[in-house]
Amino acid sequence: MNLLCSLFLFLLLSSVALAQSPVYHIRYDHNALRIPGNKFAITLVSSDKKEYGWGKYYVEVDSGRFASGSIQLDKSSIYKKHDSITVSVYTRKWFLGGKGKFVTSRRISYNYEDSIAILTNGNASLSPGDHLQFGIRTVYDNGQFSETWYPVKKKTQSAFQLQFEGGHLSKSKGDWKIDNDPTHIKDDRVAVTVRLSKYPAIADSLQLLLDYKAKLQCTIRSLGKAHKIDVFADAFSDSTIHAQLLKIEVRDSMTDRVYHYLVNTEGGDLTLTSIGADGASGMDGLDGQMGANGSDGSVTTTPVTTTNPDGTTTTTYTTSVGQGGDGSDGRPGEDGRNGENGFDGGAILVHYTPAAASFLHLIHATSVAGKGGSGGRGGTGGNGGIGGSGNPPGRAGLKGRDGNNGWDGRPGKSGVVRWVEQTI
Repeated sequence: MNLLCSLFLFLLLSSVALAQSPVYHIRYDHNALRIPGNKFAITLVSSDKKEYGWGKYYVEVDSGRFASGSIQLDKSSIYKKHDSITVSVYTRKWFLGGKGKFVTSRRISYNYEDSIAILTNGNASLSPGDHLQFGIRTVYDNGQFSETWYPVKKKTQSAFQLQFEGGHLSKSKGDWKIDNDPTHIKDDRVAVTVRLSKYPAIADSLQLLLDYKAKLQCTIRSLGKAHKIDVFADAFSDSTIHAQLLKIEVRDSMTDRVYHYLVNTEGGDLTLTSIGADGASGMDGLDGQMGANGSDGSVTTTPVTTTNPDGTTTTTYTTSVGQGGDGSDGRPGEDGRNGENGFDGGAILVHYTPAAASFLHLIHATSVAGKGGSGGRGGTGGNGGIGGSGNPPGRAGLKGRDGNNGWDGRPGKSGVVRWVEQTI
């Protein structure tokens, strides 16, 4: 009977103790974006809504680390939909360190990418060779979003897969560059498709219609002999963009390169410049060498013997210094070489159809002569040698003559620009 009473009392006291022990749970910041590499705050809260500091507790995170009340998630390239982390809380062992008694744990879901959208600044010119500023907005399952604008750092490039039509990612600027050649562009349209690398099913595409309203530049520089430039111009109506376009082909006879252009007759034009090569500059003359120093005068010692009153003799010595040698004159500086003549600008022949005749004012063709090379600088004459020491000292040499500057080369001649109407 006493044993039963004791057992009943033990169970009663245990149940009261359990009823009085608080139940803990982990509360986290729902406004923070929980994606790999990000950080969010957590709080330990009891069933009576009392918050506890973390000083007495050890926190364990399976895919991150805990510090100062926040969880830093590990970086990962894995798509995190339906994935979560587990946060476990233990009492802290003060003397031995590490975790003690288990307190509570919680699984916390990751946020994940739900969609992406391509953005542009809307201010770009839309012609071949133009650069477009663009970005990618990533929308997460909780409605929050982040934006990535190009150019991006190298470590960010792998986050998205880019596929261009009629363009490419510029190596120099890191933005979207439209191809220079309009023959590489189909139906006046350029496009980019972006896919999320970790989950390519999430994608977006953007297609843009070109307007060809750019101020185009075509500059052809010769390296020597003048280049002959042939231009072919025609006009046609583009039904896709509902505009009259000038189709221009520029052919460089020296290199056999062909350049293609499309110009909107309402807002675009082409400046074509053929530039002759500049003449090479003349070499500078060498400086003259310094004259040799004169030799020092020779030193002569002469003994002098005198007879003392007591009949003994005393010998003394006298020293004399001869005349120092003269220093030689410095060598003259070399003359600078003459600059080479500039090369002629290339001749430009523009062939145009009757359809293009009304739009020739949109083609600005100029041939520019190369500049003559600058003459080389004359060398500086060498300094005269120093006269040798002596009695009297030697004379210092004269400074050498400075070399003459070379003559500048003459400029080349501008090429002739001619316009010829033809029927295609």
